[in-house]
Amino acid sequence: MATTDRSANLSEQTSKINLPAVDEAEARRRARLMEAMKAQYRADQQEKFLHLQAETDSLLQQLKAIQQQKAAQRDPVLV
Repeated sequence: MATTDRSANLSEQTSKINLPAVDEAEARRRARLMEAMKAQYRADQQEKFLHLQAETDSLLQQLKAIQQQKAAQRDPVLV
């Protein structure tokens, strides 16, 4: 019974996480990963993973934006 409660809680929490927009292939990959995780990991571990994944995606987007800004400053004609 506790596992069902944890799963419901996890579903509720994961729906609140704002992951960056991804293409269809990436969305399918993440869906398969989530299904595999549900079978393999406890709810609290899944939650930690999802938060880390969201944070990693956000930091990667920030890094790309900084790199683009630096490239634009070096050679504004190319950007």
